[in-house]
Amino acid sequence: IRRPPRSTPRQGRRQRQMCIRDRLQPGDDIKITFNGSFYELPFENSESSSTILKGTNAAGQVALNQSMLEKFAYSNVSYDEEWDISKPDELIHALKNTIKEDLSIYETLYTKGEINKSFLEKVTKFVGYENAMRLGKTIYHHSQGENNDISKDEGIALLEEIFSLYPISSEDVLFISNNLKTYFTLYLRLKELKDDKPFRIHEDSGTLDRYKLSIIKQNTSSVVYERYAVDYLWGSTYFGGTKDHVDLYEEFLDEFPECKYSRFLSELSQHIESIKRVNKQADIPFPEETKVIENYQDINSVDELIARFSGTRLYIDIWATWCGPCQYDHQHLGLLEEFVENKELELVYISVDKKADKEKWENYIKYN
Repeated sequence: IRRPPRSTPRQGRRQRQMCIRDRLQPGDDIKITFNGSFYELPFENSESSSTILKGTNAAGQVALNQSMLEKFAYSNVSYDEEWDISKPDELIHALKNTIKEDLSIYETLYTKGEINKSFLEKVTKFVGYENAMRLGKTIYHHSQGENNDISKDEGIALLEEIFSLYPISSEDVLFISNNLKTYFTLYLRLKELKDDKPFRIHEDSGTLDRYKLSIIKQNTSSVVYERYAVDYLWGSTYFGGTKDHVDLYEEFLDEFPECKYSRFLSELSQHIESIKRVNKQADIPFPEETKVIENYQDINSVDELIARFSGTRLYIDIWATWCGPCQYDHQHLGLLEEFVENKELELVYISVDKKADKEKWENYIKYN
């Protein structure tokens, strides 16, 4: 069941994107009834619901929908209230108890014959990995900063135990489809906690995304890597990218010429074509009216920047190539240029891109 078109007004409970397809087995029977123009996932499955499920595993699907509504829908929220961080030694035990509690409703449905064994096995994997991700994010959050509640060494040990219980090497990890990227990001952060030097080296050289993908590739199966890599590349090129992203994309297609994740691949190809168009500007000089401040690398404060202009009134725009709102603003530069000219201001742009992305932001300026 997918979200309705964007033009459809949101009514009633918030729509959840969930797909029944992966939980259907040969021989299963399911009937879906839609009532009205807006369809939400059935949380109660009563005759008054906008969507009614009947047939094999319908009761389990409804229970899972309710779990998604109450607990598993989002990955970028705080889960602090779920865990007693003051007792790090008990967190793994708490994780196992939480999983057991979440699965109790499905165990009951299975005992009553309302769901089959296949559904129970799949939902067990889903609930396990989702809770592992939630606890892992909480541990990572509380092992960072000066006033950390969990020491760095404790955090590393706990995260390693979580990933031993719910490894990224298993294809079962694909059951957390919507939060897969979050779980793998957590794994990469664990690697960085243990040794951040290679991360810094690759960041400075502009090959950090390539390095991260190589870590995942080395530690999981080809099936899992395919799903993760196309999602990762889609996200990392959403607001532009570098020649290395183009190379990564082409290498991915060579490795997976029949990639089945068209939902990501079609948009990813558009991102890559956009990057190629921008990168064609590399050998073109800046427009005459555009000047890069000499020795800008030596400027370490806004005061030092202003001093370069000897009292000239400035309009300062802070931006980055990965910033979506910045890209939107830059579509309307004519209005801004008219404003600064009328006010007799000097227009100064400060890019907060990383040093390694110098060519990227220069090409972006030329292209736009």
